[in-house]
Amino acid sequence: PTIQELKGMTGKRGKEAVVEIDRTTVRRFCDSIGDANSKWQQEAPTGLLFAAMFFGTGFPVEFPFLGIVDLGSDVEFYKPVRPGDAITTATEFSDIQDKSNEKGRRVFMTFKSTHKNQDGELVAASTSRLMSFG
Repeated sequence: PTIQELKGMTGKRGKEAVVEIDRTTVRRFCDSIGDANSKWQQEAPTGLLFAAMFFGTGFPVEFPFLGIVDLGSDVEFYKPVRPGDAITTATEFSDIQDKSNEKGRRVFMTFKSTHKNQDGELVAASTSRLMSFG
């Protein structure tokens, strides 16, 4: 898609994705990061929620250029995520900025997400940025 076509998609939301957080998932995540803290038997590490965001469909978008770089994310956590929770993530394509110059073509894209538990309570909100370049 062209940058202009992508600008027309700002404000659109993707399909909601639901991820069930069970004890096995929490244990495997903790094993993978080498964190044996017993606290994680009662709640999930904050990093697990962030990783779980990538399990869903999120916002399907094609990038204007072949190269993709993650520019980072900001996440605000409001409530702990516990084993047994089902987290629903809704993602919106919120902004695109053309940063092309004489050195190359690139755009910065911003996605905003909300993460709610099975009771509809907001557990986290996140803003993620990507750069597409070519």
